[in-house]
Amino acid sequence: MDVLYKDRVLTGGNDGQAIVWKLNDETQLLYKSACQALDCVHAVNEKHFVTTGEQATMELWSLAKRTPIFTLENTHNSLWICSVAGLRNADLLATGSTDGYVNLYQFTDKQSSIQQIRQIPLEGSINAMQFSQGGNTLVCTQGDEQRLGRWNVVKDTKPGITIFTNLLTKS
Repeated sequence: MDVLYKDRVLTGGNDGQAIVWKLNDETQLLYKSACQALDCVHAVNEKHFVTTGEQATMELWSLAKRTPIFTLENTHNSLWICSVAGLRNADLLATGSTDGYVNLYQFTDKQSSIQQIRQIPLEGSINAMQFSQGGNTLVCTQGDEQRLGRWNVVKDTKPGITIFTNLLTKS
């Protein structure tokens, strides 16, 4: 779940739909994904949002269209995307899975597509992430199993929190 803006809430579910709830109007907008289940949603800004799920697919949506405007497939070596984080009104996004990496992405062409810009090694199932306000720091929680179940157990991984700093510094 994420908040688009004051009275708009974004959710995703096991039915493969993203829903924008218009709380004041008591109505909803439905967006049907090609994914079977949407496990993570992120509001990019007031016009765009991202969904991810168990098929290792990330979809970029416009509130004006009922189909994704861009789809990035086979992320994380085709493993389930367990977490997504981003900066509101910015072009930086991160995803986590069980493949041993945090992937960083940026939007291109006026937010009409997404490209991977960096991979950061991190063992375990990356179950939650949050950027600092300026985007230079990313906090990740990892464990030996996914937050939604024990489908993929990553052996020899201890639960913990990892903080990555200086993300925006060119190397």
